[in-house]
Amino acid sequence: MVWALALAGCWIGGQAHERRLCDIGSPDCPETDADTDADADTDSDADADTDSDADTDADSDTDSDTDADTDSDADTDSDADTDSDADTDADTDSDADTDSDTDTDSDADTDSDADMDTDTDADTDSDTDTDTGVDPNDMDGDGYPTPADCDDLDSAIHPGAIEICSGVDEDCDGDVDENGTFAIDGVPGSGTLGGAVFNASAGMVFDICGTHVLQPTGLQAYVPMTLQGHPVGAGPATLTTGGSTVLAIQADVTARDLVITGGTSGGGVVVTLGHAMLERVTISGNAAPSGGGLYVADADATLVDCAFDANSATSMAPDDGGGHLYVSGNSMVDVTRTVFDSGISASQGGAAQIARLVAATAPPVVTFTDTTWRDNVASGAGGAVYVRGGAQVSFLGTALLQGNDATFGGGALQLANQGGLGEPDVDLGRAEIAGNTALEGGGVYCGRGNLVGGPGLSIHGNSSSGFGSAVRQVSGCTVLLAGSVADPIDVYANNASAGGGALSFGANATLSFADVHANTGGGGILAAGAATVNLSDVALYGNVSGQVGHAVRQHSGAVVLATSVSVSDHPTGTAWSLANFGPNAPSAILTSCTFDQNYVAVEVDAGNLESVTSTWTGNTVDVRATGDYSGYGVDASFTCDPSLCTPSP
Repeated sequence: MVWALALAGCWIGGQAHERRLCDIGSPDCPETDADTDADADTDSDADADTDSDADTDADSDTDSDTDADTDSDADTDSDADTDSDADTDADTDSDADTDSDTDTDSDADTDSDADMDTDTDADTDSDTDTDTGVDPNDMDGDGYPTPADCDDLDSAIHPGAIEICSGVDEDCDGDVDENGTFAIDGVPGSGTLGGAVFNASAGMVFDICGTHVLQPTGLQAYVPMTLQGHPVGAGPATLTTGGSTVLAIQADVTARDLVITGGTSGGGVVVTLGHAMLERVTISGNAAPSGGGLYVADADATLVDCAFDANSATSMAPDDGGGHLYVSGNSMVDVTRTVFDSGISASQGGAAQIARLVAATAPPVVTFTDTTWRDNVASGAGGAVYVRGGAQVSFLGTALLQGNDATFGGGALQLANQGGLGEPDVDLGRAEIAGNTALEGGGVYCGRGNLVGGPGLSIHGNSSSGFGSAVRQVSGCTVLLAGSVADPIDVYANNASAGGGALSFGANATLSFADVHANTGGGGILAAGAATVNLSDVALYGNVSGQVGHAVRQHSGAVVLATSVSVSDHPTGTAWSLANFGPNAPSAILTSCTFDQNYVAVEVDAGNLESVTSTWTGNTVDVRATGDYSGYGVDASFTCDPSLCTPSP
């Protein structure tokens, strides 16, 4: 019997599991998976995916999303929020708070405190301090907001604050350092400035503002202190009395940035003990018998960048004077970069007098560095400076003495003896002495002592109605003026209307490395009396004398020793004249000198002239010897190397 079995759409035989002719789960094919549910997958749940959970997604968790975590949101972390960080808040940052900034607090700003401002302090205002003020316009917390508070970062500055002379507008009224105020060590002062200074303790610092009228006795500084001015707007701090001494110093006191004026009977500043340090101080319009501006006696003083103007010395006594400055006794004074302008003295020293008064004490020593002396007037002598009685004065650096006038001697400077108290010593250095006038010594009159000048000294444009338009020297004074090859002394364009020469030497004098030229009235050099005048490396040219001796005039026994002297460009008259005005015949020795382009190089009226290895070129007459002069019966003699010159009759 043969059984026939019909299987539609299926393979029969050993290849029956390799291929199906129907789709599993389709109506055409019966269910063929091994699980017990009605879907076509092989798991036992009712969904159509292949995992074993009951949801319809392909992951193995029980939620309905497609990510691998167990929560129902769409991100991949396991918390319930929708961001990808591990916290449970809804923001997108990685911190634990619920805001979107990166700090750890819950406010919206970027700092770490709990308030809503952007600073790091815990208060609610926007400044950086730790107060809890709520007014952002009063940042210094002084109770005055801007704009009324002109400096809202400093609680000491506000309307109603006390001005303390600090260079700051403390009370916000628009004025800096109000007039008539002062401070002591930074604390506002009370009472009067005069009383505060009188009762001061050592070392105090006074800040002074505006004008202080000090009555009746001015400021009296008896202990070390500092007095310093501050400007009121554009104006200076000013001390005035209207009578007595403005500032009396008897200790080590510093004064700076002040104007001192109105001491019309006691002067500006008087220093009688200790040391006064004056910096940038103007001393103006004061008067006293001596030292109208500054009086220093047996004390020390230092002045830097100061100015003296229109001060006067009122006494006519010969021991008084010094319109601006009087220094006496055992004093040491240093003055730097200071101007002395328009001082007046009724006696000596229109600007300054430096004097030794007592023989038992050391003389005063004064140094002037880079100073200017202008338009000062003395009714006696020393239009600018009068030095006497062993005092020692030096002009260093650049010194200008210009336009000063003395009725008698020394338009700019006079050296004088005083009652046997020693000989003054003055070093002119490289000063410029210009445009001064006097009866004798339009520039300098040296009556006693020692006068020294160095390389660069310039004396020009001075005038006198007597002798010595540049320098007048008389017996008792020694003159040493020595320049250098690179920086010679220059004496030019001076005028002596009486014919006394630019340089009038009446005692021992030395002039070396100098140019003497274009002087008028009395010519270049006058040598007279018992003088021995040494000239070396001196050029004399273009001088004019109203009498004889355009270059050098010699008489009354003076001896001239000239070495390497050049005499030139004196086209008329005589260049060198030896004229005997007294019983003693003058004499001269010329060594290695040159005479060129003169009308008469040398005229010998009396005395003796000897020429050694000198040269004579281009002169109309080299030497003229006239013999007898003015009835004195003194014959002239001349000795010259015949190979170098030929005397003319």
